[in-house]
Amino acid sequence: SAKYTYRSPAGDQGFPGTVDAAVTYTLEPATNTLTAVMEATSDAPTPLNLAQHSYFNLNGQGNGTILSTVAQIEGAYYTELDSRTLLPTGAIKPVTDVPAFDFQTPAPIGARFDSIPDPEPGATGYDLLYVLFGKDGPAAKADTVDCAVGPDPKFAARFVSPESGRTLELWTNAPGLEFYTGNHLDGSVAGKGGLRYPQYAGFALEAQDFSDFMNHPNFPQCVLRPGASFRRVWQLKFGTDKA
Repeated sequence: SAKYTYRSPAGDQGFPGTVDAAVTYTLEPATNTLTAVMEATSDAPTPLNLAQHSYFNLNGQGNGTILSTVAQIEGAYYTELDSRTLLPTGAIKPVTDVPAFDFQTPAPIGARFDSIPDPEPGATGYDLLYVLFGKDGPAAKADTVDCAVGPDPKFAARFVSPESGRTLELWTNAPGLEFYTGNHLDGSVAGKGGLRYPQYAGFALEAQDFSDFMNHPNFPQCVLRPGASFRRVWQLKFGTDKA
């Protein structure tokens, strides 16, 4: 395990309250599981939303894009975005309204890019928050008001690379999952070994609370209050698909 801590003083970036945050990474070699536990406390009511933004390519470092990787996401609803500002409109809609957004049945990530409504010019792909575990917005809100810790991690998503056979499962207790497909990667970012990452070189799985929740009362709210605690778990289980 490795634990990292950070203190954000009151007024930092305009936020009230001094927040003491920590993330603990634990690797379990016997089960090929990597767990990140994000925790925080505050001395004043403070809106808080912590997430991981690691990129993954199950084909391996430098082996093409993630477009053929098959995704399954346990989200029946998503938060609609304003195509001009890329901020949530406040509407929570069923994924069945936009078939390209529906990964309840496994599908290749890039197979329906052409069907995504109002794509960003030159950056078509997914950058979308899914409401997890079959809940709609009100049900998720009831479980997470004031940063309620929530249940133990549950299955949220699974990814399979047809080329390598590698699999990745995400388990979490967060109410939402921002699924991002590297739409804005352009080769300017250098990664391991100095390798530069082109568009769609990796996908990110940001298990989190709802984006911009403070401006949308119908969203689950996470205002961390004195004496309360924030705890979100992001767990990755790696494997292989023998088929």
